[in-house]
Amino acid sequence: MTAVYLAETGRDAAALKYWHALGLWKVAIIAEGVMRRAMDEPQNKAAAGTPTVQRIDALVRKAREVAADAGI
Repeated sequence: MTAVYLAETGRDAAALKYWHALGLWKVAIIAEGVMRRAMDEPQNKAAAGTPTVQRIDALVRKAREVAADAGI
């Protein structure tokens, strides 16, 4: 999908790293909110599970890695 997007738009693949890092940060922020709501109101827990601190921290670490690789 990425290759087709880059070919069709003529954009530089290096720019995608910014969007990748931003996306990871956004998912981590959303997961933090979901975890907090489940902690505050246990009935908000999803049957499929609730994000954990470890998973959220892993997202943040990955976002930092991608951002550092992109020079941002």
